[in-house]
Amino acid sequence: MRTTAGRTVGAGELPPSHGRVGRSVLAMLAGDRDAAQAQLAAAEREPDPAVRATTLVEALVWLHALLDAKTPAFPDPPPG
Repeated sequence: MRTTAGRTVGAGELPPSHGRVGRSVLAMLAGDRDAAQAQLAAAEREPDPAVRATTLVEALVWLHALLDAKTPAFPDPPPG
């Protein structure tokens, strides 16, 4: 991932709520639904309500960004 300043950041460097959402998005993009579900389940079990709320906000921010992403009318075919 990249910050707004252009610095590359790994999901492990992010706070738990940001990292979980980032890892779940990356897993979904890679087609690994089980890994994405594991990340989201961990967020659901988080005992701190502030972290759960932050995770929800981060997920909504990602969803907004992904829905607004410019994509071609005909996406590239999958490799292989």
